[in-house]
Amino acid sequence: MRRTASESKKISSPDVESGNSRVFTVEERAETTKEVAAQEQRNEALLQEVVFILKSKLDGSGIKIHDIEHRIKKVDSIIDKCERKGIQDHNLLVDIVGARVVCLFRSDMSRVAEVLSSNFDVENVDDKLLDQGPLGYQSTHYICMLPGRYKGPRYEKTGGVKFEIQVRTLCMHAWAAVSHHLDYKGDWDVPEELKRALSALGGLFYVADNEFEQFYSARLQSKLEAEQTNVVIEQKELNLDTIIPYLKQHFADRKQPTPSGASKLVKQLKGYGYKSIQDLEHMLNRGEEAFAAYERSNPPASGRFYAEGAVRVTDRIVNRRPDGILSQINEVFHLVKPN
Repeated sequence: MRRTASESKKISSPDVESGNSRVFTVEERAETTKEVAAQEQRNEALLQEVVFILKSKLDGSGIKIHDIEHRIKKVDSIIDKCERKGIQDHNLLVDIVGARVVCLFRSDMSRVAEVLSSNFDVENVDDKLLDQGPLGYQSTHYICMLPGRYKGPRYEKTGGVKFEIQVRTLCMHAWAAVSHHLDYKGDWDVPEELKRALSALGGLFYVADNEFEQFYSARLQSKLEAEQTNVVIEQKELNLDTIIPYLKQHFADRKQPTPSGASKLVKQLKGYGYKSIQDLEHMLNRGEEAFAAYERSNPPASGRFYAEGAVRVTDRIVNRRPDGILSQINEVFHLVKPN
């Protein structure tokens, strides 16, 4: 039966139950190498399926993802882990096939967990966010299998094979990368005189994670307020959050810019001295008739200017910007309304 991430208990997986290391014999190493090679196609098929499901479901969820990393453990790494954990059968390892979801914000981690529990059988959740110590390694690990509802020849070999999915934020990912290159494997490795400084470094990443989260929440609130406000009649600051809903309102029948395109327009307008949406509205009202006349006589290849194009052309007409189209629009200057 599938467990949701919240219902799954934090239990020891088979690959960590033994604390006694051992060294493989030559025969054991050769046999494991042979078995791993025989499972190569199965593991590759499983990994491709897992990554496909993750990408398609996360894309459809609207969760902002920095990256989805994935890998299959090499045979030397598999044998090394078996020896460290005192395991003879490599099939007891649950992370030979693994993926990592790196999201932008801490609040998205729970949303990713919902995607995992809806699309995989989650067998175990290891929440390393609860771990303490100077290394401060943070992420949440999910041991999963493909759901039993996946039937057919495509899943005959991959059904019942466990894999691991790690979920962390970009700040957690950065700290993990930095701490990995320090060569310390655990708190026991860190000299006492360095533990405080290392803890402080980990704390900086933690604070940055929280600040990103708070900024993201504030940004969402800013967008919501801009969308709910009548930006035409208010002296709203000209910025990305205000110009997008304004253009949708003022040019409802024209193609709207991407966030990147809107950002470039804001930068250009602020360079011209516009400070508020009211400034922009005043300019567009002044040049409305002149712009309409120009568009009729000089239509673009698409037939009509996009919203940001309409703003730029109107600004050039009203303010007589010295550019390549100036000579073409002199004839409509007389249509500009006076201040």
